[in-house]
Amino acid sequence: MVDAIPTIGKTSAAAQFAAELCEGERDTKLTYLTHRTANREQFEEMIRQHVSDGSVTDMVHLPVLEDDCPTARGDHGSGWQSRLISLRDQGLSPASLHRNQKIGLPCGGTECPYLDWWTNDESSDVFIGHLSHAYVPEIVDERVVIIDEDPGDAFQTRFSASELHQLVGQFLKRDDDLPVKDLDSLKLLRQDESTFGDARETIHEYASDVDPFDLGGDIVQSGHGHVDAALVVQALLEPTVDEKEGLEEGSETYRVVLENDVEHIHLADSVVVAYDPQSGELALRNSPDFSRTAALVGLDGTPTPELWKGRLGVDKLSHVQVLCDECRQKYLSDVLGYQLIQTSSYVKPYSGAQPKRISFEKDRGLLHEVQRRADSQVGLITTKGAKTRLLSYEDENDVAIPDELVGHYRNIKGSNEFEGDEVQIGVIIGSPHPGPDELRLLAGLNGDIFDTEVVEETRDGHHYSRREPVSEAEPYLNHVRENSVAQAILRFGRQDGATVFVHTSAVPEWMHAICKSASVEPRPDGEQAVLRTLESGEEASTGEIADHTPFSTDTVRNQLKELEEQQVVDRQGDQHRIIWKATDSLRRVSPTARVKLSVTDFSR
Repeated sequence: MVDAIPTIGKTSAAAQFAAELCEGERDTKLTYLTHRTANREQFEEMIRQHVSDGSVTDMVHLPVLEDDCPTARGDHGSGWQSRLISLRDQGLSPASLHRNQKIGLPCGGTECPYLDWWTNDESSDVFIGHLSHAYVPEIVDERVVIIDEDPGDAFQTRFSASELHQLVGQFLKRDDDLPVKDLDSLKLLRQDESTFGDARETIHEYASDVDPFDLGGDIVQSGHGHVDAALVVQALLEPTVDEKEGLEEGSETYRVVLENDVEHIHLADSVVVAYDPQSGELALRNSPDFSRTAALVGLDGTPTPELWKGRLGVDKLSHVQVLCDECRQKYLSDVLGYQLIQTSSYVKPYSGAQPKRISFEKDRGLLHEVQRRADSQVGLITTKGAKTRLLSYEDENDVAIPDELVGHYRNIKGSNEFEGDEVQIGVIIGSPHPGPDELRLLAGLNGDIFDTEVVEETRDGHHYSRREPVSEAEPYLNHVRENSVAQAILRFGRQDGATVFVHTSAVPEWMHAICKSASVEPRPDGEQAVLRTLESGEEASTGEIADHTPFSTDTVRNQLKELEEQQVVDRQGDQHRIIWKATDSLRRVSPTARVKLSVTDFSR
C-alpha cells in the first residue's frame, strides 16, 4: 500500500509504469481499478502521455454496467433501468442478467454492447476498470493489480435490521420442511445447542447446499431477496469458537462474540460477516481472490491499513509512506503553497440527513465573510445533510455558492472537480460521522471493537461531557472523520495550492502543525441591531441609533465601541456630539458572526 498524500503524483507514477509495460517486452501485464469513471479516463490519458510515440494499442477499458449497457443507462426507460440495477444490487452478476432469457432485457441480452468485450482477446497489456472487475480471474490473475483509492464498500453488502428480517424470512420459506420461518426463530436456535442442535444443523446444511443459480432464479421471478441470503443464514448459525472447543481462529469457519457483543463470523477465506444484535444490522464482505496476482498495489492519500487488509482479504500488507509527516507539511505549505486556517476548536459532527446541531449563525457567517473578502470563486465541502440546510437557510448573510462548487464528504475522495487555479479558496464546514452502528460493523468485520468512553472536559469555564473512542477504535473513527476532512482539504487547488478555511477541529495530527488559528463567534444581538441601523450608510449619533433598536443607549454605546475595534464603524465629532458612520468593511462583515480573519489569510 503506497501511502502518498493527494497531489503527490501516485496515479501518474502508476501510469508511467503501465506505459513501460506497453512499450517493453515484459511478460507481466497490469490491471488498474478505481471507483470513478473520470479517474479511469484520466489514467488512460496519463499512459498515452508517457508513451514515447503517443499511441497505445494494447490497452482496454473494461465495460461498466452503468456506462456501457443501454438498459442500465436508461436508454430504454427508467422502469427497465431500475429493474436491472435493483437485480444487480441483489447480488446477481450483470453477465448472468444479460444471459437470462426470462428477463428479456431490451438492450438485446447477449447482444448488448456491455457483453461484447467479454468475447474479445483477454491478453491486453493494460486493463482499466472498476473494482467489481476484480472478481473476474482473467482480469487479476498473473497481473500487477493497482487499486487506486480505498475500496470502500465495493466488496461489501450491508443489510439494515428490516432488510435482514425480510431477507432471512424469504429464504427460510423456500422449503416447507425447514423447522423455522423467520429471523427471530432462527436466533432462538443459537441459544441452546442441546435443545435445538438438530434444527440448527438442518438449516445450516440446507443453507450450505443451496444452489446459487436457483436462488438467483427466485430473485428474478419474485423481485425479492439477495444472492447472499444463504451465506447470511450460515453466518447466523455458525457455532462460536467456544462451542467448537477452543478452535483457533483462521483454521476453519467460526463465530466470535466480541466484547461489545458484535459478532465476527469467518465463513471462508474471502467471506467475513459482522452482525450487531444491538442495531440488528449485518455486513457481509466477500473479497476477490488476489492470491494469484503477480503483485497487488493499493494507492491511497489517507489510508487506514487495518481496513485495507480486511477489504482486500490479505493477511500481510506492506505499508509504504512516501513522505514523513514533517516532509508532508513542508510539501503542502512550501512547495504547493497551501494555507490552512482552522476556525473552530470543536469537532462539529454534522451527521445524518437532517443534522440537528448546525450553528447557522457562525457557519453561514464564515461563508458570508470569506465570499465577500475573496477575489476568486469559493468552494464548499460539508456533509450531505448539512449541505442542503446550510445553503437553504434564510438569514441576513449573503451565501450564494453555485451547485458545481459545493461538494459533500461522501463523493469527494478521488475527485478532481475543484482542481486548478479557478477555485483556490475553499471552506470545510463540520465533520462526517456515520454514527456508532456503522462504526461497530466496520470494526467488527476486522474482528476489532468499536466502543466509546465518557471524557470530562472544562473549556472557557464550562464543563462538558463527551464520548471518545477507546484506543482500539481510534483507527476506524479517524478513517471516517479526520481522513475525510484531509481529503476534503486537498480537493482544492491540488497542484496549484489553495487557501482553505477549516471549520472543524477534526484534522489529522500531522496537519495541525501547518494550520493557522482564527475564530468565528456569534455576533451579539445588540451588534446585529446596530449593523442593521447603519447599513443605509447614513451618519447617526449614539442616541439616534439606540432609537432604532430595542436596546438602551448604554448597551448601544458598548456595541459601537466593539464595532469600532473591529473597524466596522468610524467615530467622528467631538466630546459634545459623537457621530458614528459605517466603514467600507460593513459590506463584507457577517451580520450574525464575528469572523476574525487576517488580511494575509487571503494572500498566497
